[in-house]
Amino acid sequence: MKCILFSLILTSLLTTNVISKDFSGLNFNLNIGAADQGTTYSDLTRYSSSETTCRGDGFCDEWDNTIVGISYGIGYDFFLTNNLPLDKPLYLGIDFGGLITMDDVSRRTKENEDFVIETNFRGHNILSGGLSISTIPFKNKDSKAFIDFGAAIANINHPHLDNDNGTWDFEDSPFIQDLVEGYYIGGGIEYLHGKNWGYRANIRYYDFAHMELNWTPKNSATKAQYKYEDTLTQVEIGLVYYLRKK
Repeated sequence: MKCILFSLILTSLLTTNVISKDFSGLNFNLNIGAADQGTTYSDLTRYSSSETTCRGDGFCDEWDNTIVGISYGIGYDFFLTNNLPLDKPLYLGIDFGGLITMDDVSRRTKENEDFVIETNFRGHNILSGGLSISTIPFKNKDSKAFIDFGAAIANINHPHLDNDNGTWDFEDSPFIQDLVEGYYIGGGIEYLHGKNWGYRANIRYYDFAHMELNWTPKNSATKAQYKYEDTLTQVEIGLVYYLRKK
């Protein structure tokens, strides 16, 4: 009798350990963290940079700015299968969201601040959408790990400010501004505390399409050509809420 009782208790405990929290369904997340906003700049005609200041690939300079960002998102995770190795579940998610930056300007100053190159994420907002793949790899069945990837879009402005010893020279201060597409890739972990609420931590890398600026300086017959590559790397923590049926 004691052996039967012990077996029932042991079976109950083992069964409890393998029951996983359900990560499927509609969910919302809100996060805060730090983001590194980076720009790599190329002077293809060497108008503002000498040969010695440019790398072999033509990129001459780079600047960045560490900023605080708040991201938000809505997603839906579908349960696909429970047949991964060690009977792990597999989820596929669809995600949409954005990143709000508290500061949107990074800059590089040259020649005693007479010549300034800036990167402006106009509107302080980056929109994104894509897919996520997740599973529960840990012994703690309340936690999942995920990778996500997709497309992003941002309104980016690259002004060149020629101050001429304190006086802004508008003719020699060109800019290029556009809605620029890009991609993102990232990953993180999520812990579900109870039925609805959870915590999450993740990292994400954005890379936007190159922007090119062609213009003719007023004191030169040679057309200048600039090229920019913009990236953003964010690390953040936040909350997630799963909408469940009662």
